[in-house]
Amino acid sequence: MIRLVIGFLALILIFFLAIAFRKTISKLMAYVGLFIPLVSALLIAGTLTDIIGGTATDGTWFVFVAAIGGLITGLKMLWDDRRNLKHTTVKTQELDLLSIVQQHKGRVTPIDIAMSSDLTVEEAETALNEYCAKDIAEKEVTPTGKVLFVFSGFINETEKQQSKNPMDL
Repeated sequence: MIRLVIGFLALILIFFLAIAFRKTISKLMAYVGLFIPLVSALLIAGTLTDIIGGTATDGTWFVFVAAIGGLITGLKMLWDDRRNLKHTTVKTQELDLLSIVQQHKGRVTPIDIAMSSDLTVEEAETALNEYCAKDIAEKEVTPTGKVLFVFSGFINETEKQQSKNPMDL
């Protein structure tokens, strides 16, 4: 019976920690996301032993159901953290690439991007071609035949200050 009470209190503590730190400490949540399914699996194994052995009480069934809920919650947290990590990585990569483009005044080659980022030349070229496909950038060819990617969306501060309402034109 003491084992069931301790297990139940552990589940409650983990649940409240997960809620309290969910939005503020993502690294901790990765560990909590691993810890919850592990503890839940242990509780499920322990309660199944009691259930199969015929020594189950009402409390055993309650811990069993709560542990299944903890297992599902922990697995969902792991899935969400994995998905968020991928989204964050893509967003960071895009910001880095656009920052490099801005530093080069909107005119870059894949080598410029590769030299200033963690991307390979091939990855940089793929990313730049995606911007062309979205009409965010255009390709130009230099007199020596090199491909240059031009982002016309970058404008200087003077041009920004001189902008006018389209209705006034």
